[in-house]
Amino acid sequence: MFTASLGLTVALNLGDYFTTREALRYPNLVEANPALVNITKNPLLFAGVKIVASALSLYLLDQIYKRSKPLGWVMSVAVNSLLTYAVINNYRAIQLAKR
Repeated sequence: MFTASLGLTVALNLGDYFTTREALRYPNLVEANPALVNITKNPLLFAGVKIVASALSLYLLDQIYKRSKPLGWVMSVAVNSLLTYAVINNYRAIQLAKR
């Protein structure tokens, strides 16, 4: 089951990438994370950063899980919850911008 949670992390990172790219097509929407404002302007750079961040997250979550299964689950749920929030927030912003 933990492997499935890691798969969800990958899927949510993909969802975050694509919904962020879509949201940034609207002139009134901007990247909310100040560390990523300039990075998201370049789709290839943004994709690279997301891939590296995702891979690092997967590695670290796996290492945590190997040492402590309960802590691994807690961290996985936390990461996936934050990513879910980002995707939902992006989707809502896109829907509002379309109006």
